Amino acid sequence: MEERGHGSLTQFLCFALIGAATALIFAVGYVVLRETGVPAATATTLSYLAAITFQYIGHSGFTFHRKPRDRRQFFRFLALNGAGLVMAMAITLSLTEYLGAPDWAASVAVILVLPMMNWIFMRLWVFA
Repeated sequence: MEERGHGSLTQFLCFALIGAATALIFAVGYVVLRETGVPAATATTLSYLAAITFQYIGHSGFTFHRKPRDRRQFFRFLALNGAGLVMAMAITLSLTEYLGAPDWAASVAVILVLPMMNWIFMRLWVFA
C-alpha cells in the first residue's frame, strides 16, 4: 500500500521515530513536573499537550505527508488526542494514586498503550 509515494514500512518507521520523540517529550516532561511538586493530573496534562503539539506537526508533515493546516485532519487529530488524554489520565491516576505504582511506571504504561491506538486511528481516520 502506498501513501503518496510513502511505502507502509517507511511510513511505519517514520511513525515510530516521531512517536519515540513524542513519548520522550511526554515522559521527561511528566517526571520533571512531578519532581517539582506538580500534581499527577496536572503533570500529565501539561506533558501530554507539549507532546501532541510536536506529534501533530511531525506526523502531518513527516509521516503522512499532509499539510498541517487541513482543518478536518486537525480536528480529527484533536478528537483522537482528547480520547488519548482521557486514557493517559486513567492509566496514570489508576497506577499512581490507586495502586501506588511509581511515576516512571505510569509514564511507561502511557507510552506503550497510546502509540498502538494512535497508529490505527491516524492511518485510517485522521490522516486518511
